[in-house]
This record gives sequence, structure tokens and C-alpha cells, in this order.
Amino acid sequence: MNLSRCTKSFALILLAGVAGCVSLPTTGPSTQTIVRSASYNTAGLKYELIDLMPEVATVLSHHASSSLYGRFGSRGGADDQRIGIGDVVNVSIFEAGPGLFASGSTATNPGSNSVVLPPQAVDRTGMISIPYADRVKAVGRTPYEIQRTIQERLKDKAIEPQAIVTVAQNRSNLVTVTGDVKTAGQYPMSLVGTRLLDMIATAGGAQHEPYETFVRVNRGPETAVVSLSRIVREDRENIFLRPKDTVVVTHDPQTFTAFGAAGRNDTFEFEYEQLSAAEALGKAGGLLDSRANPKGIFIYRYEPRDIVARLRPESPLLDRESVPVIYRIDLTKADGFFLAQSMKIRDKDLVYIANADTVQLLKFLQILATTNSAVVGAVGTTNTVSTVGGF
Repeated sequence: MNLSRCTKSFALILLAGVAGCVSLPTTGPSTQTIVRSASYNTAGLKYELIDLMPEVATVLSHHASSSLYGRFGSRGGADDQRIGIGDVVNVSIFEAGPGLFASGSTATNPGSNSVVLPPQAVDRTGMISIPYADRVKAVGRTPYEIQRTIQERLKDKAIEPQAIVTVAQNRSNLVTVTGDVKTAGQYPMSLVGTRLLDMIATAGGAQHEPYETFVRVNRGPETAVVSLSRIVREDRENIFLRPKDTVVVTHDPQTFTAFGAAGRNDTFEFEYEQLSAAEALGKAGGLLDSRANPKGIFIYRYEPRDIVARLRPESPLLDRESVPVIYRIDLTKADGFFLAQSMKIRDKDLVYIANADTVQLLKFLQILATTNSAVVGAVGTTNTVSTVGGF
């Protein structure tokens, strides 16, 4: 058998084996794979694949994120503060003339027709003691309501009695502030009402930038979380607090991750509150000209069920609270960049840029060229051996 012909035949067999068996390296699924796997009939995790169109961008722009105002409202400002157990109150009683409280040494200031009772704490039963008026309920009532009760009980004993009740020490109308503030603790509320930003300032303020700081307000069983920058920007989010509210300030930088044919594969912080898909691509170094498929830019995230219901009302995945969704952006369209600018990236989104279809072909051709060089080398060596051996 001719050795040269045999070697060339072996080379063809080797190339065929490379073409059929070699698994070409890649950074992730191809565009075709993502589209094909979006079918509900395929195995694996089911997800919705949604092309970013103007109507989709509109729905996403109206996404109702958590809102303090939406959850708690402003309720017209501060509520009237109610006396609680442990509060210390001062009671002053006045008469129209010398009488029950303005006679002899019982008057704090003789001749003034008034008396100031010693400060007293509201006891565990919610009561305070008033001379000649017995025990008066204080817990759950406003100072004005307590004043009227005292006056009513003394009207037949004193001369036109008038009472003034003030809170000396506020021990029940407190708000707890904790987390990423300078001085965590419990702080009393102002009688005129205390807004959220005022209370955070009282605790020494947040320790990080507003765009990476989040504030959670717990009120009974209800809770809501918003960014500090949004509270500063939107006055209605700066709600009036209520007694026993808990304010938790958290440092939580928002991040997204970029993979695929981007200039840089990494996890990136937002650096400001809102980041568009176009800006995210820029932070990741843009698309690689030699590899990227501008029709294959995908954003992976879990969407709330109500959002998916508006985008895909027929989706069989609406039986879950959070639905896996992949949004596809096509930058070859005239409005592609506008849509990328309008879509906001959310915390923990994954941005994936697929390779162009020709990339895999080029990789195969490179392997082919490398293999061909090796075969040619082998043929040359064989010919040399043949010459030396006299074949």
C-alpha cells in the first residue's frame, strides 16, 4: 500500500472524528438553545422567554416595587399620642378662687389657687392617682382626655377646677431604630409627629450612601422595604412613624452579573439607585465585536407573578409566586438601544451575551487547521523515514 495515500486517508478519518466528537468550548448556551429550551415540553427548569418590545418595557416601567406609602400611607400626618404604661406624667390643677387645692400649705405656690402634683408613672394597671378624684385611667388616652376626666371628678369639690396633663417622660411612644446607623436604640416620638428621615437622623444617620442603603419599617405584622435614596427623593415615602414601629437600616449594595461575550465577566455594583440595561452593558465592557451576537442579549431574573400575568396571561407558570423569566434584547433593531435604556436592571439580575453563530464555526475551523498541520507534519515525517529506509 502507498504509505502517503494511507497517511492522507488517516488524516481524513481523524478530521471526521474531530468534526463529530469534539465538544467546542463556549461561555454559555447559544441563542438557539435558549429559544428552543423555552418550550414548555422540554425537560429542565421551565421559564418564560419574552422579547423586549415597547409594550413590555411599558409594563416593566410601571412595576410596583415595595412602597412605604403604599403599605402604610401617611394617614394625614401624626396620630394623637396616647399615654402608655411606664410614661411619667405631670398634673397641674387650677381653681377659680381659694378652695380645695389653694388653702394653707397644700398649695405649691400660696395665693396662686393651683397645685402641681408630683410626677408619677402610669402603673401596670394603666392608672394614675389624683387627690380627691381617686384613680384615673391614663393608658390609651390622650392628655386632653385625662384632663377632662379629672375636671369632671373635681367639679363638685373644687371651684371651677381646670387640669393640665403633660408627659414628662415618654417611655411607651418609642420607635426602635437598628441596623446600619451610628447609634441604634429606642427613641421617643415628637408630639407633633416624627417622620422616618427625622428618626434615622436622631439615630445618627445611615453609614453608607443612600443608593446602597435600604430601610425596612415593621409595623405589627406588616412590613415594607425601600431604598434610602427613594425616601429622600419622594416626600410621600418619608412617612410618619407610629409608636412601637421598628426601623431597620441595612447596607445592601445592589449588584448584577455579566457573562458571555462581554468585555468583562464579573459581578458589578450599581453605584447609583437605578441602572438601565444599556448602562449595565457599558459597565461590563460592552459587546465583543469578534464574538457577540447583538440579537442574543438575555436578562435572567425571577419576576413577581402579577408582572408575568400581564405579559403572558396564558403562562402555565403562574401557579408560583416568582416566575423564571428571560428577556431578550435585539440591538440590531432600530429601537433596540432605546428599549435597552428604558429597561431597568434589578438587584441580582444576570446579563448574558450569547456568541454569534459563526463563532462556533470559527472555533471548529481553528481546530481543523491545527489538526491539518499535525497531519501534514506526520506525512512529512513519514516521507522522510521512507526515503531513509529505501521504501
